[in-house]
Amino acid sequence: MTSIIADTNFLLGLVDSKDKWHQRSTELYQSLKVTHAKMIIFDCVANELISVIGKRFEESGRQERFKGFIEEKLMPLISKDNVVSLYKRVNEWYDRIIKLIVDSSGKLNFHDALIQIGAKEMDLQYIISFEEDFDEATNLIRIKEKRETEKFVF
Repeated sequence: MTSIIADTNFLLGLVDSKDKWHQRSTELYQSLKVTHAKMIIFDCVANELISVIGKRFEESGRQERFKGFIEEKLMPLISKDNVVSLYKRVNEWYDRIIKLIVDSSGKLNFHDALIQIGAKEMDLQYIISFEEDFDEATNLIRIKEKRETEKFVF
């Protein structure tokens, strides 16, 4: 079975119908359901996802709906059983994370560098993301279109 890392922008598009990536994320997710691919969600991605959603609810004056959204839409997707921890390895990988950020001239943020190192350490080679920065990752192949998931059908 192929495992694919899910990036924050893909998951945001999946759960937020007003997000600019909603249609593409939904198509990709539906395509993954018919393949044998397993979606990997890192804790740093879950962190970003919850934070951005919270900010969106706050900015749109819908804070009273936040709890229901988290319980109904988000937790089935990112329950603690579905999230893989990278944060516990930050101290061990810290110098490598900083080196990746510096080598990218600051294009990569801390979490994206952590994702790249986590992927390498876990021998994962695919990420669903709409961020072009991942195209420069030497160990990751970025999936951004539904047609790119066809390779995972067995």
